[in-house]
Formats: sequence, C-alpha cells, structure tokens
Amino acid sequence: MRAREFYLIERRVGTASPTSISGYVDNIVKLLKSAEDDPEIVVTTPIMLSTASAGRPATYAEFQPAKGESIKIEQEWEKVLNHVQSLPTPTSRAEQDEADDALKEIWKHRVLGTVDDENVTYKGGAGFPLEIFDKTEAIKGSSRKPYNTGNVTEGVFACAIYLRLKNAKEITSTEL
Repeated sequence: MRAREFYLIERRVGTASPTSISGYVDNIVKLLKSAEDDPEIVVTTPIMLSTASAGRPATYAEFQPAKGESIKIEQEWEKVLNHVQSLPTPTSRAEQDEADDALKEIWKHRVLGTVDDENVTYKGGAGFPLEIFDKTEAIKGSSRKPYNTGNVTEGVFACAIYLRLKNAKEITSTEL
C-alpha cells in the first residue's frame, strides 16, 4: 500500500469520525440547497471515482447534483438520528461502536445527479454515495480547522514501515 492511497482515502467524508459527521452532512446540505434556491448557481462537487494505483493517478469527476437532493439527505439524516437516539445510552465500548456505526449509515445514502450531463451510477447503483465526497473547503466548512483534510499519512505510513521492518515480509492494509 502506497502513501498516496492512504491520503486519498482519508480525504473522503466517509472516513470522518462520528463527532464530525453532523457538520459534514449540514455543509453538504447547504451546498446543495444553494443551487436549489438560486437557479443561476451551479454546484459542482469533485468526486473521487478511483484511488491512485501504480502508475495511474486518482480519477475525479465534476458532479452536478439533481434538484431536491438536499431535502432527501435531510430526511435520511433525520431517520439516522432518530435511530441513534432510540438506542440505549452506551455503557460499553461495543455499544458505543454500535451507535457510531449507526451514525455512519448516512454515508450510504446516494445522491442522484449528473457528470457531463449524463445520469451517474456507482458500483451498480444510481447516484454517488455520500461517503465518496471529498472534504473540500465547502464541505469541511470555514468554521472548522483547516488541517486534517486527510493528511494523516505520515503516522499511518510510519506504522507501515515499522510493521514491514518488524515482520521482514510484505504487509497488507488489513495488518496495518
């Protein structure tokens, strides 16, 4: 696994911590609503379609969301929050992980739209899942600290080097 692979994956909102999810969802909704409120505004969001691999850079697309998608995201987010609030207050790490996983369900919601005026599909389904949206300035929000847009590569890469030297064999992302 290469350092650039860690970096590109961490830039996606789907990797956000449970405490950050609400802020990202709110900013995505605001971004989409701005286009719906004023037809003169065109919202394009960079979407990473594939990660970089040996000799090949990552592939991005300029995605234009369909009208009404912000409302659909808000409705889905409301369902997710209601489900999380219906869970008992976590008293163990396992219960907290369950609540965190329930919050992360929002990332599976698919946003319909177009790329180059053609309806999009991603891995067999219509639209793009929220989890592959990049942490752009508009999505991250101006009130949030400008760092940690996914550049945690140094720490993860250091762990990979340590494991590689310790085990004296190739390592996989699962081991890391």
